[in-house]
Amino acid sequence: MPGRNANTVIEQSAKGKVLVVDDEEYVRSILASMLESMGFESFEAKDGDEGLAAFTNTDNTFIACVIDLTMQGMGGMELLERIREVDADVPVVLVSGYSPHDVRQKEAKSTNISFLQKPFTLDQFRSSINAQLSEL
Repeated sequence: MPGRNANTVIEQSAKGKVLVVDDEEYVRSILASMLESMGFESFEAKDGDEGLAAFTNTDNTFIACVIDLTMQGMGGMELLERIREVDADVPVVLVSGYSPHDVRQKEAKSTNISFLQKPFTLDQFRSSINAQLSEL
């Protein structure tokens, strides 16, 4: 298609539900809006427990997850491990205000994971989501 890049094609064909887990309502809302602007349906969870319940609910089929690393109760890394017990291949974008160094060891041990340090732009988020989904 002349004048179109690969990201545009992926976005336009992207359909599906993405789980967004962040304990800050404002951040959750922004992430959900970003996903919806890219053509995805989003499902918001306020913490790891709610995120895991949503992920394991048979009424939900998520094509990807966006998980904050630092949350009260079950943190992002524990949630990631629990999600991997259910689906070892679902793409995950980890987000945090902390440095990427803090997650590199876990990331190296698992597939379909990327990391974005807050704050990030819509373009950075789009690229991360598209990269994860293109590996399926």
